Amino acid sequence: MKIPDPEATDELFTLCDLLLDGALSKEESAKLESMVLSDPAIRELYVEYLQLNAHLVQHGALLAGGPVESQVLSPRPPVSDHRHSPKLVLRSNDNSRLFGVHWHVAASFVLGLGVAAVSWLFLNRSDSVAVLTQVENVTWDTSTLPTEPGASLSPGRFRLVEGLAKIRFQSGAEVTLEGPADLELVGRKSCRLHRGALIAHVPESAKGFTVHTSSATLIDHGTDFGIRSDSHGRANVHVMKGEVELKHVSGGPSVRLVTKQTAVVTPDRLLPTEGSESEPNSLAEQESASDFKYELTTRTGNGAAAYVVSPGTNNHFSDTLLLLKNSHERSFRRKAILRFDLSDCSDLQSSEEARLTLQFDPTGYGYAALGGEAKMVIYALTDDSQDDWSPEEIDWKTIPAFHPNAGQVDDAKTIKVGEFTIPRGVLRGAFSIESDKLLSSLKKDSNGLLTLIVVRENPLEEGSGVVHGFAGNRHPNLAPPTLRSR
Repeated sequence: MKIPDPEATDELFTLCDLLLDGALSKEESAKLESMVLSDPAIRELYVEYLQLNAHLVQHGALLAGGPVESQVLSPRPPVSDHRHSPKLVLRSNDNSRLFGVHWHVAASFVLGLGVAAVSWLFLNRSDSVAVLTQVENVTWDTSTLPTEPGASLSPGRFRLVEGLAKIRFQSGAEVTLEGPADLELVGRKSCRLHRGALIAHVPESAKGFTVHTSSATLIDHGTDFGIRSDSHGRANVHVMKGEVELKHVSGGPSVRLVTKQTAVVTPDRLLPTEGSESEPNSLAEQESASDFKYELTTRTGNGAAAYVVSPGTNNHFSDTLLLLKNSHERSFRRKAILRFDLSDCSDLQSSEEARLTLQFDPTGYGYAALGGEAKMVIYALTDDSQDDWSPEEIDWKTIPAFHPNAGQVDDAKTIKVGEFTIPRGVLRGAFSIESDKLLSSLKKDSNGLLTLIVVRENPLEEGSGVVHGFAGNRHPNLAPPTLRSR
């Protein structure tokens, strides 16, 4: 165990003594919680300290036969093997401390808050479903789980920007997550891959290990396999050795895959490949093979992209990003508006799918820590008479389907076509929607122009919270808003 520095150790012991005596103040409780949660070495020392006190309580009856001081502090008979002697002293550099040998600590532990504290620790340990065993060249995004190698993991979520992270489940299954990825630990034999790629080794003891995606469930039957999934419901599966079973969320018969076989998952079906493959294709290659018939951006033809700001906003603008913000303050609120030129799409009625993709990038405005999760909602304008807007002339009050609330539009002139949630602290990445209502809006268009309005629906708690932004028509590197159909 890595020993904390003496100053931190002494502070921990002082706070633990106060906890066990039932004398811990609210401020001291917050300090103890912060120390334990932020430092693995402190956390381990904290557990050992309270465990030893619990042990003393459990065997407290042994002290009933004589004075406490004589029973606890009297010299013990020598033993021949020092490895079997009690270890009540922790040494840190040149400092030493006696662990929990005072009876008043043990007694207060029985009667006070120490029992609850130790119970809390053991309950949390029993919730462990996996261990993070190894990381390599990692960059983490916001996660609900500890990201230090050796950490015990309860159910929760990892978001990995880059690198490799190896996780060993309590069942024995080993998973290596490849960034960028978003993985949720569900149980000792199950996880949910929201997006990204993983490879898994599943021994006999973990047979039945399950990986869920938004469109399918993979059930292992003793195998090594890889799976790659995205946020649109697509995935591919490659069995290196053994056998897996695939089930689509829409129902229908399951598919069995054996060594070197692969399958593609779409939002509506399973597609086993013919023969076998040693190098399964990427989702990007699958998408290319799926052949979108139409791909439009807000730069195409009479397309346009802009954002509007509420009155009183006197700074924090962007020429390259379309800004979004919703707060309770009157100024510094923003909405974005997009227009797509459909005039060259002669056969939209035969399309079966439509997708809008927005490329987000940091704006540098506001604090991401104050942002919370951001629920972004997209509306399609149903009043074709308002499609002919100018990005240079519209403002907060003249935007089509105007509504004074930053998170709303005029319901009488729009239809909600989709939404997505950006996790707290995430400012960069591609986010998409696919929906029947978006497809219907394309097919029902009567003037060759489709206007979409993007808002952040949930307001910020703090006015200084983050401003989100996605690439507009002038961004030097990122693609503008893109609409695809097939």
